[in-house]
Amino acid sequence: MVIKGAVWYQGENNANFNRDKYPCTFSKMIEYWRAIWYTRTNSITDPLFPFGFVQLSTNDRTGMVVGGFPWIRWHQTFDVDYVPNSVAPNVFMAVALDLRDDERGIHPRNKFDVGYRLSRSGLAVAYGYRNITYQGPTVASISVASDSRKINITYTDQMSSSVELRNPNGFEICCTSKPVCLSNESVWGTATASQIQGSSLTIYLAVPSSCILRPIIGLCYLWRETPCLFKKAAVYSSTDSDLPAPPYIHFF
Repeated sequence: MVIKGAVWYQGENNANFNRDKYPCTFSKMIEYWRAIWYTRTNSITDPLFPFGFVQLSTNDRTGMVVGGFPWIRWHQTFDVDYVPNSVAPNVFMAVALDLRDDERGIHPRNKFDVGYRLSRSGLAVAYGYRNITYQGPTVASISVASDSRKINITYTDQMSSSVELRNPNGFEICCTSKPVCLSNESVWGTATASQIQGSSLTIYLAVPSSCILRPIIGLCYLWRETPCLFKKAAVYSSTDSDLPAPPYIHFF
């Protein structure tokens, strides 16, 4: 059977099982699917057919657990923060970590938003629609001010010169060492986000007092199993308010 493309919904077990191997196994799975369909349809199916997926949603109700969910979300983008990218061409995704559903936990009921986000990115990547916003803002650059009191994050937002900062939450900073940052979630401190009046593509983080005048080692965004309330992530597209920025981690 010839196909146009495929859509994948990742289960949560990989959050605690072979998590570090996920970027490799996921990319190889996509490559294998493409190769086998191309071969078994007598070279009719596109060998780079579009592949869409839903980024792992939420589970914990407290909002305090870090766990393995953030790493799987990161690895789903092949540690880049967005797709398509050079590792995963013709791949698209729907971000779902802001669609919290405490009553159903790991099986959130709000499928409409997931379908909407997936369809927008599918229209752009699979069908070549050019004049639609299909993903939330992605990070273009990150810099630390000379006095170490502020971090500047500049985003790229399709067809827009600004991003929507819905609230100041979800950003954390670490200023110990990279091994400690990676092994001890308690050393990360909250950084409050702000935006200049009139909005722009750049937001500013106030460095927590514990990190001022110390080297900033790491920065993460929405790095929790359940990082925010329903549709209350910090950063969204200003041209489509239903498209959130994906989570990320960055080391300087």
